[in-house]
Amino acid sequence: MVPNTQSLGVDGQLDGLSDNFSQSFDRLHELAIDRAHVGSDFGGTEYHTGLRILLDALDEDFQLTAIGKWFAVDTIISVLAARLSTETGWKNNPQYKDVRIAKPLVIAGLPRTGTTALHKLLALDPQFQGLDLWISQFPAVRPPKTTWETNKHFRQAAEILAFRKRHMPQFYATHETSIDTPDECIEVLRQSFVSNAYTTFGNSRYQSWWWRQDELTSYRRYADVLRLIGMEQPNKTWLLKSPGQHVWALDCLFAVFPNACVVMTHRDPGKFIPSVCSLSTSRQRLFQGDSFLPGSKGVPEALKWRQALDHSTQARKTNAAQILDIRHKDFVRDQIATIRSIYDKFDLRFDPQVETTMREWLKNQPAEHKAGSHQYTAEEYGLNEEHLRELFSDYIKQFDLV
Repeated sequence: MVPNTQSLGVDGQLDGLSDNFSQSFDRLHELAIDRAHVGSDFGGTEYHTGLRILLDALDEDFQLTAIGKWFAVDTIISVLAARLSTETGWKNNPQYKDVRIAKPLVIAGLPRTGTTALHKLLALDPQFQGLDLWISQFPAVRPPKTTWETNKHFRQAAEILAFRKRHMPQFYATHETSIDTPDECIEVLRQSFVSNAYTTFGNSRYQSWWWRQDELTSYRRYADVLRLIGMEQPNKTWLLKSPGQHVWALDCLFAVFPNACVVMTHRDPGKFIPSVCSLSTSRQRLFQGDSFLPGSKGVPEALKWRQALDHSTQARKTNAAQILDIRHKDFVRDQIATIRSIYDKFDLRFDPQVETTMREWLKNQPAEHKAGSHQYTAEEYGLNEEHLRELFSDYIKQFDLV
């Protein structure tokens, strides 16, 4: 399927897997144990339901390419390895339960609405701590950064990411990733196998099942993972971000973090829906090859995000004072003014040196990351902008998005 990398636990041991995903349930757990090297306690069985439904979906709902099958296997092994690391971390540090997470700053906008650039800017401020990708994959008490290069899990995460980038360049061309910078909450939230993360493979029985689930258990686990990781700096503010995920479960987010400071980003649906389709299409073509038809993508994607907004309505009303709404067009027009509005809203100190650092970062962004470099049309995905704006007319009016 891909070159042998037995030392990473990425592919060299995959020969023991059945061609049938659902029949590989036990073997996937064995491979996760080999990857994590931290024991064999996965922490109960409540996650089995979601995992088994996902495995059934991978067997029956998709025609995966060889690299698509490999990616699915690698993803599941990674999540199970993260569960192992988490359970070991909790067992070795029971005092994690006493860590209080006060007023985390959470970016909870829809995808393709500026959340990544906003997150990268805010992460430049040292008053925040975030979910660095490597420690999301191997949760533990965060060690001093000076020790990361010699940390076995840091090195392992670096090797795995490098391997993935070599063999899936198309995927990572659309999702800039590094192991030592803050990444998305989805890396932790997917540990419970009740997560929007697994809908990126496409429409399936898993997505139909997930829509009917309550994610509170996933969010409680997520909060406890943060407590473990941040034990050494319990008073340092968390900066969190997951475009698309948190808007689906805003009620769960506030249930586990009652004092959360939430930034909601908004963009014209005639623009962001085709952009989401373009991004996910590049990935699904990698997973499914010629069996994937881009024209089938648009309508389900539009309905999905319409439902997400509807689902968030009550949580927005109940927690209105803790939410700051930001329009994509305003952020593009003046990023620093937008950043300052966040600090003002949530009584955060905006250090002049941090502002200087942010301005330098913006100035040094390569041209391909600037507006206009991502080309697509709604029609490619069986949509048109006018119909999208009709479907989201109340949302557009509420935030003056056109």
